Amino acid sequence: MAINFPDAPTTNQTFDGPNGILWKWDGAKWINASTSSGHAPNDSPQLTGNPTAPTPVVTDNDTSIATTAFVQSNVAIANNNVGRNLLHNGLFNINQRAQGTYTSGAGWSFCFDRWRIVYMSAGDAYSIVRTAANDSDRAAVGDESCNWIITHNIAGAAGAANGIVFGQAIEGVTRLTGKTVTVSFWAVCGTPLKIGVNVTQEFGSGGSPSAGVILAGQSATLGIPWKRYSFTFNMPSIAGKTLGTNNNDSTNLEIWLSGGAN
Repeated sequence: MAINFPDAPTTNQTFDGPNGILWKWDGAKWINASTSSGHAPNDSPQLTGNPTAPTPVVTDNDTSIATTAFVQSNVAIANNNVGRNLLHNGLFNINQRAQGTYTSGAGWSFCFDRWRIVYMSAGDAYSIVRTAANDSDRAAVGDESCNWIITHNIAGAAGAANGIVFGQAIEGVTRLTGKTVTVSFWAVCGTPLKIGVNVTQEFGSGGSPSAGVILAGQSATLGIPWKRYSFTFNMPSIAGKTLGTNNNDSTNLEIWLSGGAN
């Protein structure tokens, strides 16, 4: 079949030929660009057999082709509660115990419902108070439903064991076994402040429960302006573990703070 190419082509000019073949002028001659440029030779081809394609990474969200492996992986994530907030009172809307400032003690002390604070060693001082978010805060975090902010005031000593912990015990230890957990929050700090985030598995008390499992902690430095911080943990399976007879096992989220800043 004779092809009527354009007259006086310019370098890299392309031409859509018969049968969906793309041609390109390389400065001296017309070349088949369908293969060299990676273009498919047919528009909207009807494939047969079992065509394959690269599998995008899990949670990919663009125009990539979704293979069956990609679909199955994302369905598995959906079925494992990704996106559900397992923290109780994560927005600090509930504060039934008191309306004033909470200070840390030698043992775990409850503050805003479900949240707890504790100092780890002598010389640490800590207090928190719930303050109302303003329009500037809501604009910074991109959420107009944000009503409350927890303000942390700490003065930590310099010892290796020193630190303030703000955290929560999450239901039973079975709730998150074998799952991937993301801990995320918005924060701002007037003076750079080092924080650590950790998750532990506690198997309760009574009888002969297994020893708790402490996951490797992760850290970040808070500063200005408002920023969203995110940490991902792979929770180990509890297969073979023994739960205590008192049924007080839990997964503990702990945020460690040190230094002297708000």
